Amino acid sequence: MCGIAGVLANPPHQAAALAAAIGRCLRHRGPDDEGFFADPLRNAAFQHTRLSIIDLSPLGRQPIWNETEQIALLVNGEIYNYRELRAELERAGHRFRSRTDVETVLHGYEEWGEAVFPRLRGMYAVALYRRDTGTLVLARDPLGIKPLYLLQSAGGFAFASEARAFRALPPTFWSFSLDSERLDRMLRFQYLPDREGTVLRGVNKLPPGTLLIRQANGDCSQRVFWRLRTDPRVAALSFSQAVEECEARLSQSVAWTLNADVPVGVLLSGGLDSSLTAALAARGGRSIDTYTATFDHVLNEADAAARVAQHLGSRHHPIFIDAAEVNRRFDEIVPVFDDLTSFDGGVFTLVLLAEKIRERGIKVLLFGDGADELFAGYSWYGLCQHPWRTLPAAVRAVLMYYGMTRMLPGWARGQDVRTVLQSFHESGETDICRQVGWHEITVQLPNHFNMKTDKAMSSRGLEARVPFLDHLLAEFAYSLPASYKIRGRWFHFSEATEKYILRALAAQYLPPETVRRKKRGFLVPVAEILKANLDKVRDRLLDPTSVARQYFSRRQLERMVEFRSVLYSPFDKQKEFLVWKFFLLESWLRGWKEGAWT
Repeated sequence: MCGIAGVLANPPHQAAALAAAIGRCLRHRGPDDEGFFADPLRNAAFQHTRLSIIDLSPLGRQPIWNETEQIALLVNGEIYNYRELRAELERAGHRFRSRTDVETVLHGYEEWGEAVFPRLRGMYAVALYRRDTGTLVLARDPLGIKPLYLLQSAGGFAFASEARAFRALPPTFWSFSLDSERLDRMLRFQYLPDREGTVLRGVNKLPPGTLLIRQANGDCSQRVFWRLRTDPRVAALSFSQAVEECEARLSQSVAWTLNADVPVGVLLSGGLDSSLTAALAARGGRSIDTYTATFDHVLNEADAAARVAQHLGSRHHPIFIDAAEVNRRFDEIVPVFDDLTSFDGGVFTLVLLAEKIRERGIKVLLFGDGADELFAGYSWYGLCQHPWRTLPAAVRAVLMYYGMTRMLPGWARGQDVRTVLQSFHESGETDICRQVGWHEITVQLPNHFNMKTDKAMSSRGLEARVPFLDHLLAEFAYSLPASYKIRGRWFHFSEATEKYILRALAAQYLPPETVRRKKRGFLVPVAEILKANLDKVRDRLLDPTSVARQYFSRRQLERMVEFRSVLYSPFDKQKEFLVWKFFLLESWLRGWKEGAWT
């Protein structure tokens, strides 16, 4: 986990000063070291802040240069198959200066050009700068685990690991303003379902699995180097063969993510995904440390996690997360939401958890994230079962949209449902499970859950690794028959029918009660935060200048913030979600407007 930034400025702006200013805003991502490079000839400059994980020596400082010192490399992330790539490159005559994993990207680019990126297994945002030609190459990993933000203006071109770093730029280069159309769209989801856009006008994201090539004359082009696809060989596997191959692929990914020159832990919620990750990490008698968040709430899963830890023999560390601390530090933590890609309240839990785990000397933490998206862990994957599968695609899109957002007709618009329906069509699949999976893997995962985890963990200098999100494992899971992921032809509300193949695999490693457990949340409940901050919620939403007042009258908002003790009905749930979104939005806007984020 690091921070990368670069500026290619137009006069009279000085790239060196601007890149250094942006880099200072990314120190939390890389508190161990920093590196800087400027090319005065082309008014370009690049900054790297380092969280040292592999090769802790000064040789790992970035930018890293090739042998002729004409190509500079900056990377945020990890390359897991670097040993295999390094051996191949050394046989081809390349000389390495460090033991880092990321140097393989540099020499791989020299050897294979842009073809190096499909060969990388890992999570990364990469910047390669050719001093000889002034060409800049940017790349983002296939599943969008690492963020990379782009800014093009009259002042020039800039990129950074977090959008809030652009707050350091002068108004003549870029100034804060909202894209009202994208903001409106985001308010109708839990996140912005846009591979490139943000709610910040002028700021975009590099899409996952994509290269951006910027020439010295300012011309830019993008090329997709990875696209989710089915593998006919996987689709033809028997169930037992599929379980065996799933075990081999996931075991390899877990083994790769355990590699580090610093202590590594596993986040254990007590659910299937994190428990299986921990079990594979502990395989062969390996000693591991597991961490779990505990709450004074009915959703607390500490006991389930403790039973898994005891079964695995891990050194287990329960960490209490006090909802009162979330309330007390709410405004302090809000900047972690960065460009507000996601409204996920789990950010608060993860930030506090990251602080406490970091205090214990852990710099790398394995997560079970991604299993639900890859292996059909959400209730809306049941759309491929009876009776839902018999419905027209447009109706299934409505049901999936409600499942994800809890937004009802009247607030939701047709274009919101069309976003989901468009994903179904983009997949090119008739298989309903794959249609849903396409949206989960290519839209929701990179724009929502990956950003939540990355930004929360990196805000406290901790690297999150996600073994399930190897892109070849994603292709494997996507290619499996629906019956291997969802058990039975009929939808069940109570039975654990989802992630069938993972449960079959987990049965070899975990207690039966863990294998059978239904999915549960891992966060401080949003309703509790809202009720504890009711005065602040009212003040911010009822303010005549608030965004909420552009959508609702004062009387409507007053009714919305009157919470009942239990919010179970669809109308109450929608009300809770809307109030949360507007409260978080108003709090986030205050941070930007008051200049508190530099």
